[in-house]
Amino acid sequence: TLVARHQSELSPSRRRALQRVQAGALVASGRADEALRQYANLARAYPDDGDLREAYAQLLAARDDRPSLEAAQMEWREVERRSKPGGPRWFRAKYAVAELHLRLGRADQAERMVRLVALLHPELGGETMKHRFEQLLRRCEQP
Repeated sequence: TLVARHQSELSPSRRRALQRVQAGALVASGRADEALRQYANLARAYPDDGDLREAYAQLLAARDDRPSLEAAQMEWREVERRSKPGGPRWFRAKYAVAELHLRLGRADQAERMVRLVALLHPELGGETMKHRFEQLLRRCEQP
């Protein structure tokens, strides 16, 4: 395509932005498998891009198959590891990992994780995240 032929003329940051837009367009057009491949390549190329890694983890988590959910959990753990502890992205990652534990049938692990985060950070990242964590905890406690 015209865009692909001129990509080399872009600065690295503009090229990365264009690649992210292309991956998002694949998602929007229902081409999730292609989008996943593109996001995986981008995550390898730009491992410290938190926004990119979050988008990739969210796309994986949107699927229902166990391998995708496990991959999403691994990606969210990487997002957490590369985030400032106690920061907004870190809390989103902690929540996502716990929620994926629940979706993978490990409610006990999800509950332990939420309780530990709440013990160490009682504010749980602010009102919105606290509400989400509390809802997740209630889901964990359901039979």
